[in-house]
Amino acid sequence: MSDEPKSAPKSDDKSGKDTNQGNKAVNAGSTDIWSLEAAFPDVTGLLSSSMGISAANDDTLVLLDTNALLLPYRVGKEDLTEIEKAYASLIESGRLFVPARVLREFVKNRDGRLAEIVQSISDKSSSIKPASVDIPPLLNGLPETRALDTASAALKEARSTYLKAVEGLVEVIKQWRGNDPVTLMYQGHFTGDVVVQLDEEQGDGDRSKIEAEWKRRQTSKVPPGYKDAAKADTGIGDFLIWKVMLKLGEQRGKDLIFVTGEEKSDWFVRGGGVGLYPRPELVDEYRRASNGARLRISKLADVLDELKVSGDVVEEVRKAEEQANNAVISARTLQPTINIFAAPVASSVLVHAISFDYSTNDGILHLQTSIGHFELSFSKASDRSIYIIRTNECERIARAKNLSQGDLVSISSLDSTSRTYKVNLGDVFVVENLQSQILVGRITHIADDSRGAPADEVSFVYRAFDNGELPIAP
Repeated sequence: MSDEPKSAPKSDDKSGKDTNQGNKAVNAGSTDIWSLEAAFPDVTGLLSSSMGISAANDDTLVLLDTNALLLPYRVGKEDLTEIEKAYASLIESGRLFVPARVLREFVKNRDGRLAEIVQSISDKSSSIKPASVDIPPLLNGLPETRALDTASAALKEARSTYLKAVEGLVEVIKQWRGNDPVTLMYQGHFTGDVVVQLDEEQGDGDRSKIEAEWKRRQTSKVPPGYKDAAKADTGIGDFLIWKVMLKLGEQRGKDLIFVTGEEKSDWFVRGGGVGLYPRPELVDEYRRASNGARLRISKLADVLDELKVSGDVVEEVRKAEEQANNAVISARTLQPTINIFAAPVASSVLVHAISFDYSTNDGILHLQTSIGHFELSFSKASDRSIYIIRTNECERIARAKNLSQGDLVSISSLDSTSRTYKVNLGDVFVVENLQSQILVGRITHIADDSRGAPADEVSFVYRAFDNGELPIAP
């Protein structure tokens, strides 16, 4: 069987009418004057309601998105057990499905989720500082001083024991190769008909036809996926998942719930920053493909609630979905803002930009952010690179090459043993202050007055992260 899709379910209705004429007209012209006709080619049943679709209904199909598969990495083991029971029940009744594209995306992103866990554990452990108190010589020999020394030694020993335990836990996670608890759960259940492929033998997996259809939909801005055109795959991933939904609708003719934690605007009509309703184009296309069945897009927590899963588990899953969705929104809405030297940062969600004359103030930049203060020190190298130097106000500094915007950054996984690092234009540098807060910057411009520039200047964009947050590259 071919792994990838073929042609999408036909966009004509069950009466055999050719409903693709609207698309042809749109693509042939210079403007989308027939875009509504293309989006809603058949008005029969267009006004029908989509109310009352519930996972508790034995005739309702449930299809999982990639983020739903990754979500269990954010919940506890007891929650994972309850999720597994719910999935097993749906599979037993022949109602749970996972697109092949979703499994591929899960495997691609799974190790990143595990890396986040490792980073979170490592960063928290690095915030446990050794116990030490500078005792004035005058107090040496006092019973209270000896008691303080004894307590300090005990704290240091406890810290050492704690760090060894952390290292052991991290080592276990690093040894996982597709045998972590979440993947093992899926291995036992996502088999056979549960995984839906777009298959060339079945006539719906011809890649050339799919690509042509995808390009037509992008041109006409037909959801889903067209808003992800900037991605490396041009956003076709959502379209392939959508094609599986249409295939199931065509084959089964039943209501379907698509379980996803994201609320993107090419899946949802949004209001107040949240997804309120499924895009009507999607509801109508599924209705036509399924001969009148209905579509709902839902969060996993709501589906589990309808399946009578424990309220505590539902609440934990709901919290995990909110955290995951907020992380996605933050990564997608990073916008550069100009920041004046030493001015407070409005929000760590934003990327901030700054320029500094490193020939002044001994090359030291005092940067006050909304989460804390950072002291950065720069020194001349060239107009393509600059030295960054650890000061007494820094716990650690490091540099990282070949990081893209939004990549996770762990200072614990970088070399931070040196006092000075040479950072090239475009590279990332990391500074940890004495409060274990992290600043991640990217060099955007370097000027050197010995090479014809009017002044020595370094410009960079940055984000600041509080202790326990997951730093990402600007």
